[in-house]
Amino acid sequence: LRQLAISVACAQPASVYQPAHNRSHHRHAGTTKDVFRASKMRFERNWVNMLLAREYTPGQSSGVALCLGYYWAQAKAGIWAPVVTVVVGWLCAAVVLLAALWFSVRRAVLYVIIPQQTAVSFITFINYCQHDGCDVDPKQEGVNFARNFTGWWFNFWTMNNGYHTIHHLKPGLHWSVLPEQHARIVKPRMHPSLDEPCFRRYLWRAMWVREDYLGQPVVL
Repeated sequence: LRQLAISVACAQPASVYQPAHNRSHHRHAGTTKDVFRASKMRFERNWVNMLLAREYTPGQSSGVALCLGYYWAQAKAGIWAPVVTVVVGWLCAAVVLLAALWFSVRRAVLYVIIPQQTAVSFITFINYCQHDGCDVDPKQEGVNFARNFTGWWFNFWTMNNGYHTIHHLKPGLHWSVLPEQHARIVKPRMHPSLDEPCFRRYLWRAMWVREDYLGQPVVL
């Protein structure tokens, strides 16, 4: 039920994150095998990179191709559980959208389509902000591969999504313990500039100047 609720909220099955997020981004963060890598964004104005992150990381074509390839391989191997899960997720999201449109097109746009598209765009935008200008360290030998937004307001609304480094190091942790584990495991080893206490201040600064965590221009 939780997966179906997430599927409806994002207009796509929650399980599409298995190939794109888990198997690509987490295993190969920042490399050419990472479909979410920040280095794909090469516009001169950084606010444009932020705005269009969804269209390039992963991008419609590469994201769909990755998901279809993964679930097709699962089907060919006779592993049907994930295939059924993703199909049911698509069907549930489609049924809810069609029902909302049948009830009221205006309300469907306002209360279903816009929130769905905003949710998907927001997560790719945040991921870009969290990794842009950080170390490319897929083996996680250090901890300077992600930026952390530690303000309470940001994390209240995102269920501690701001604590991104510990999410990569220990992805199975419950969201409620991320601040504690960040303080214990990440912060003592991390460059202090990767601890951003105010997301709004970071955003205003990064919109106009694209720098790495050492204050140098990002070189692509």
